[in-house]
Amino acid sequence: MTGLFWGLALIAVLVLLASIVGAWATTATVFLVIAVFAGTCFAAMLFWLFAASRSGDAEAQRLAAEINSLEALSATAPGVWCHRNADRSDEHRAANFADHLGLEPGSGFDDFVAGLASDHAARLTGALEALRSGTSNNSFAMTVETADGSRSVEAVAGNADNNIGLVVWLRDVSDTTAAAAATATERDDLRDILDTLPLRLPLGRRDGDQTLIYCNRAYADIVETDAASATAGAGIELVAEAHKARELAAQALISDDVRSAAHHVIVDGARRLLEITESPLDGKTVGIALDVTDVEETSRNLDRHIEAHAAVIERLTTAITIFWARQAA
Repeated sequence: MTGLFWGLALIAVLVLLASIVGAWATTATVFLVIAVFAGTCFAAMLFWLFAASRSGDAEAQRLAAEINSLEALSATAPGVWCHRNADRSDEHRAANFADHLGLEPGSGFDDFVAGLASDHAARLTGALEALRSGTSNNSFAMTVETADGSRSVEAVAGNADNNIGLVVWLRDVSDTTAAAAATATERDDLRDILDTLPLRLPLGRRDGDQTLIYCNRAYADIVETDAASATAGAGIELVAEAHKARELAAQALISDDVRSAAHHVIVDGARRLLEITESPLDGKTVGIALDVTDVEETSRNLDRHIEAHAAVIERLTTAITIFWARQAA
């Protein structure tokens, strides 16, 4: 449109000049003037077109540089991306899409879904369809596994604009998942060990607010419930006066040292004396309860024997002197 405008303007100017010059100049002069003017205008048009072309090239180079920068930035992300337009007729994905997910070169999103376990594939595609139809939130996150179980992938999808379509980020979390599974196995093994201690030692762990967050089976048996129920909410304490148990844990945290206290507790219908010890550990406390009922009974029996022995000696008519080993020397 711009070229047509300038062409018509040039013809109009030439006609005007021809009418003005023709009144006083010869035909040769008229054609000379017209040729010079036309050449000047043509040169000006070429210069303008060249400048516009250079400006367009500069803009194209700027956009290309920006695209390269964005692609380089996305390549540093911990996962890969895939974009599909609203009708799924066009797909764009990260350059390292297939390599990151262990797929054949050139593989796309459908190839990735085809390699998933059937239930995981159904869950992922169902969530994507819900996003496309607008029946769910604008984003979701889930972890899916391949059919052979060798790879775990975290999928995060968002639907920012219906005209843009879906953007899915995929991240291989196989190492993280395996490490978490190993940690969970180790945790369960340790819990089994603590649950099967031969002395039935009640154990419990508290957080920084002195709330019970773990107990073993022996502890749960004393409070007559299971471990999950014993640690639910504020937790169930071994002692009747719950605040005293929490106070003992708080003292251990404040002093950063072991604190102990003895409490009478009903165990299997019998009154037992438990010495409860709280030890600080990484901002939390670990508590253990030792049944010292036999020690208490032994101490009482010893006191009774000493008192009886003293009473017998007091009743003797014979003078008796008792020396300690140090005094005899």
